[in-house]
Amino acid sequence: MVWDEVLDGVQWILGCRNSISFSNHSWLSSGSILKDMVVEDIPSNLIHKPIDQMVGNDGSWNLNEVLHLLPHSAPLEIAGSPTPSPLPV
Repeated sequence: MVWDEVLDGVQWILGCRNSISFSNHSWLSSGSILKDMVVEDIPSNLIHKPIDQMVGNDGSWNLNEVLHLLPHSAPLEIAGSPTPSPLPV
């Protein structure tokens, strides 16, 4: 089906940074959802955390609080994903 081929090339553009959940939405290029990949339960303070709160002041991913939860391949995939666009002023 043509739609399946289109979906293979789809990647999120993380412009709506405060409404995308870091662990609950499929924003990775593989289509994976982080909550389905974790090696430990996600603490309640992180489960609904918006993706914009996972980006440091310098605009790079800040994964310190979740690295221990993820399989070894996940940080590489996240690092290869663009960070959300800054919110307009």
